[in-house]
Amino acid sequence: VGFEKKNPEVSLKKRGELQKAYLDVELAAIKINYLDQSKALIEAAKKMGAKKYGATTLKSAEAKYQAAERTIETDRHNSSAIAQASNVANLEAKRAVEITRMAKGVKEESPEETAIAMEAKRNEAARNALEADKTSSQLNAAQDTIRDKDSVITGKNAVISDKNAENSKLAESQRFNQAFTTAQNSFSADEAEVYRQGNKLVVRLKQMQFPTGRAELPGSSMSVLSKVKDVIASMGAESVVVEGHTDATGSKAKNQVLSQKRADAVASYFVSENTLPSDQISAKGYGDTKPLVSNKSKDGRAQNRRVDVIISAEKP
Repeated sequence: VGFEKKNPEVSLKKRGELQKAYLDVELAAIKINYLDQSKALIEAAKKMGAKKYGATTLKSAEAKYQAAERTIETDRHNSSAIAQASNVANLEAKRAVEITRMAKGVKEESPEETAIAMEAKRNEAARNALEADKTSSQLNAAQDTIRDKDSVITGKNAVISDKNAENSKLAESQRFNQAFTTAQNSFSADEAEVYRQGNKLVVRLKQMQFPTGRAELPGSSMSVLSKVKDVIASMGAESVVVEGHTDATGSKAKNQVLSQKRADAVASYFVSENTLPSDQISAKGYGDTKPLVSNKSKDGRAQNRRVDVIISAEKP
């Protein structure tokens, strides 16, 4: 009705109903096309008294008819199997008629009745096919309308998705800025320097106070490490890299080993405090290869002896 009134509003439920109606009509039409003669012959046999004079043959004909029906219902598009099954059913139905006639001792005296019944079934099949065509046209129109609406919805969803992504990035940026400000306010100037590096936050620990040539964490540095741990937690960090650096005093090989051990010690502290899982925390020693200032002065060497904790923000 909606299509006849040129109303494009067709619900998904209506589409489902039309699809089911079409499939039902199609199935019925296939059954009639292949089995109308068998059905008519079985009915004719019954009218002739097959239940009395040819009961066994009648049961066999009905069983083969039902088997052909199941073949159609199982795979309505397998025309080869359907033709074979319906032919078997038709032959057995004819046999039921013949057996009944012979059992009654009569000749073929009712071909007209059989022909009339077959004609009626063919007319019914034609009507059903016409109705199926009409239903199919309605269904196609409904699908066109739904596709148009789906296209509009897809476009709107794309706009919404873009807006959501934009809002997500804005929220992430705001959260990072808040975490950055909080981190800056967490440390005194002589404890650490905090700065941004893209989407990462770097906490440069200035005074870890490791014993000379050693990598054991000094007790005096635990408070500043605890603050770093809190910053990592507040950011919902995705990963942490601990970098160890030394001054240029001593050999490069020893400085490399020492810087690695010190970075490992700080990373192990974060793991032991359940700051992040161990596979999200790594350590890297750079020895004296990345000085901040010249190593020629005492103050310069003090600045170069440092630990950098690089915190990668959680992905939005």
